[in-house]
Amino acid sequence: MGGRAALKLPPALGPGDLVAVAAPASAFDRTAFRRGAEFIAARGYRVAYREDIFGRAGSFAGDDARRAAELNGWIRDPEVRAILMARGGWGCARIANRLDWRALARRPKAVAGFSDLTTLLLAVTQRAGIAAFHGPMVASSGKQPGGLRDLSRLLALLEGDPAALVHRGLRALRPGRVRAPLAGGNLSLLANTAGTPFALEARGRILFVEEVNEPLYRVDRAVRRVRRRLSCWKSMTRTRTGSSTSRSMPPFVRTSRAASCSPRPVALVARAVRRVLRLRRPRRAPGPRRQRRAARRPRAARIISRARGRKRSTGAASSRSTSSLTISRG
Repeated sequence: MGGRAALKLPPALGPGDLVAVAAPASAFDRTAFRRGAEFIAARGYRVAYREDIFGRAGSFAGDDARRAAELNGWIRDPEVRAILMARGGWGCARIANRLDWRALARRPKAVAGFSDLTTLLLAVTQRAGIAAFHGPMVASSGKQPGGLRDLSRLLALLEGDPAALVHRGLRALRPGRVRAPLAGGNLSLLANTAGTPFALEARGRILFVEEVNEPLYRVDRAVRRVRRRLSCWKSMTRTRTGSSTSRSMPPFVRTSRAASCSPRPVALVARAVRRVLRLRRPRRAPGPRRQRRAARRPRAARIISRARGRKRSTGAASSRSTSSLTISRG
């Protein structure tokens, strides 16, 4: 995920290294967190986290000051070799400006997460100039089916194993090959950070996006915002999209290294989504003339008109009652 300058790679993890876990966003399940932390320890690492990581302030894992101080402590700790996150959710944007990115630049270490952590990962690359890792989180991995397997792949990647980068079963929208740095993150966060100091720099990059529980219209809106604010669609090498799950939009477009960036990326994504999900096109909104005509008619007149129309069509009795008013004829 990165800027124009070449990003530094943090040192690879080795047996016995100290891995810190922070909670910069939403609160999480304690049992699932301990399960994920024990899995990391069983792999041969020392695991550290603060006792107040289980605190709550509304939906957050503690107030902003606590979460910022926790993350700054791990960034400045010379023994820590990697910082993993407990959970995403929401809250990283509230503390991004409080974090010591210069300390991270002086002493690079791996930082991993996804979803709401996209804001912090963008800051890692934009402010500290260090490559970030888009991967699973500790509490989420301890709770979801297959989560520990994904956490194992992340640890293998942090150890320097290139086999962990292989992705199979992806669907290509356009065949082709490309070699370029990878940049991206959560689609909603990429749209929200556009125009800020943490905005994604995607020129000459392979863009990847992930999203969850978002209907098609929100995906379309976010893509349009990213396209408009980043001005990077024409200069990006390729676009790669992850899965988006919800009742209105189950697993959406899965592309491999070959989904070329189109001059009309929104239309490309929308067509692909409809083709995969066989969604119906949304109904068109009433035109301006119909809207003006409806606005000129008072509500009571519209109710009376509908009531009279129903009476003529059914041949009802001379007295009739509706849910809104009663109309009588002498």
